[in-house]
Amino acid sequence: MQVIFPSLAEIEIFHIDNLEKIWHNNLAAGSFCELRSIKIRGCKKIVNIFPAVLIRSFTRLEVLEIGFCDLLETIFDLKGPSVDEIQPSNVVQLRDLSLNSLPKLKHIWNKDPQGKHKFHNLQIVRAFSCGVLKNLFPFSIARVLRQLEKLEIVHCGVEQIVAKEEGGEAFPNFMFPRLTSLDLIEIRKFRNFYPGKHTWECPRLKSLAVSGCGNIKYFDSKFLYLQEVQGEIDPTVPIQQPLFSDEEVRVCFRIFSLNFIFFSTQDMMDIFKPQFT
Repeated sequence: MQVIFPSLAEIEIFHIDNLEKIWHNNLAAGSFCELRSIKIRGCKKIVNIFPAVLIRSFTRLEVLEIGFCDLLETIFDLKGPSVDEIQPSNVVQLRDLSLNSLPKLKHIWNKDPQGKHKFHNLQIVRAFSCGVLKNLFPFSIARVLRQLEKLEIVHCGVEQIVAKEEGGEAFPNFMFPRLTSLDLIEIRKFRNFYPGKHTWECPRLKSLAVSGCGNIKYFDSKFLYLQEVQGEIDPTVPIQQPLFSDEEVRVCFRIFSLNFIFFSTQDMMDIFKPQFT
């Protein structure tokens, strides 16, 4: 028996403790072809959400919210067999991804899709209390996030935002032309944006909140100098390695506001002056 929901737009699945699997691996043609929103909460036995073979059935999905699923390890399981190996690339319309209280989540994507599945419409990405999640984006997805506007990572195990590409570019550049808000809060294992020499640019960034990010310092020595000149340096705060301005990272801002200190545009451009060409 096959069940088809060709007009279904929203799915909400809350607190079904014994649910282990949401979809049959062989969906009928046209199943869920208009599905735009999925919200899953409190389903304690689910291990993954989208098997590789089914991702092409959910290309119209725009909103995905998942929370309080104790055993969930993977959102998009790309390691299994997939009919997309012989199909054209799929553009997934996902624009809002929110993950909350997923203590076993290891991967959002457990394999770099390398263009076979495209997620370049992402606008908002939030990850809260995902203690073993080490990174957010595979390399190929991070390179095309031109629509990303808001990124929040709070109380997670994230070490790098973008996973290392094996055998790829030696000095990649990541461009986020629409990113206006970035929050990095209580990610104690955080090391850097990307594990290797790279540049990243976000010319429209207006709001930045950074707190409790491992043993790193947020800015370079010029930031400390400006604080000292303005009488705002705190000798009790230990000096840490810089987050945004070192020999591996360049960040370009036009307008910048911080929750603990405000600078003019020129000051910020001086602080984040590239260390290399």
